[in-house]
Amino acid sequence: MTEPMPRPGHANIFDLAREVLEQRAKQGMETYGRPLESFNGRNPARDALEEAADQFVYLVQLCEEREKMILWMSDAYGILAATGHGVSLRARADDMLGTDGRPWR
Repeated sequence: MTEPMPRPGHANIFDLAREVLEQRAKQGMETYGRPLESFNGRNPARDALEEAADQFVYLVQLCEEREKMILWMSDAYGILAATGHGVSLRARADDMLGTDGRPWR
């Protein structure tokens, strides 16, 4: 299935990414007293592999939690809809779903 063209969003992700990189550089300086440099005695392939493995399990966790949160929001919408208060919550939950109606997978 092909993803649709993006619609206007909220935060500029590149700005957020730059902030994260700046914070990581600052943390590295505080921890190691120097920036990350080439030929520093470490194995960057090993470091990257370990970081990628960590990233993968965090992404699985994120997807699992996000799916559960959307299901909980849907249940909350049902309760609120019964009282006539669920319209805006339902629209937001629909925005969070993927193009196939599922939060992920």
